[in-house]
Amino acid sequence: MAVSPDQILITPGSQASLALLALALAGPGEAALIEDPGFGGAKAAFRGAGLTLRPLPVDDEGADPAGAHPARLIYLTPANHYPLGHRPSLPSRAPIIAHARLHHSLIIEDEYDSEFLWHWRAIAAMQVSAPDRIITIGTAAKALMPALRLGWMVVPLYLSTELKAVQRNLGMGATQHAQAALAAMMDQGRFRAHLKRIARAYGERGRALAAAVRGLPGVRVNDPSGGVQMAIRLPTGSEAPALAALRGAGFGTATLSAFCLGLPQEGLISGFADVTPERIARFAGILEKALATSLDGSA
Repeated sequence: MAVSPDQILITPGSQASLALLALALAGPGEAALIEDPGFGGAKAAFRGAGLTLRPLPVDDEGADPAGAHPARLIYLTPANHYPLGHRPSLPSRAPIIAHARLHHSLIIEDEYDSEFLWHWRAIAAMQVSAPDRIITIGTAAKALMPALRLGWMVVPLYLSTELKAVQRNLGMGATQHAQAALAAMMDQGRFRAHLKRIARAYGERGRALAAAVRGLPGVRVNDPSGGVQMAIRLPTGSEAPALAALRGAGFGTATLSAFCLGLPQEGLISGFADVTPERIARFAGILEKALATSLDGSA
């Protein structure tokens, strides 16, 4: 992105950015389109501002605005879809931008983990295609640690003054000590080197987890394009027992259906940033037993 410093706001994280944007740019009762399935934090921020959530269906190509309601805000994860873990296609961006222009909407592009892309080449931010309609947000939570409380927004210049005033009024400033430390890492080239190192490790771990569960009965899973989580599709009726078995064994897995606004989809969302070969084998073994039990029970 080619931007000026005046277009950048530093926030205490992506959740704070979403809450600030929802409060400043939309009024109670106005609609927000959000990917379906989509990020729960965005839903919470929009609901907290009194907005009405409308689903924006997502398939392997990306979000589809055909038939979507007019909305003040549109929330997207176009670099690496959350929670499905695949890269939406570049052609899928144009219809959403056209929809935003037609209905005078603002798109929130969440680059929550765009640093971790190892499948194909890196792509430009969506913001470059419509800088007047797109706000891009990012965070250091995945690359470094959530406790730093550092995020950022790139906003159209015509919104900058208003958003900075709202940020001050809400007390959403970010600690200057953490900002200075991250700026030093960037200036010295250590942040870029760190990103390359952990992205390589995350890619290997994600592919290893996908390979371990791919052969299980009824399971559908793709190698992740990036990020630190993947969707594991399950046979109908097996989501709840699989979750119970994994949670009982200490795994912090989530259900895919919990991310859905419209018709629920069955599966698991599993992070892989900290997996080891031993944890992968244990995870796959517990899932295999849970699936065998649920499939036998439904036979």
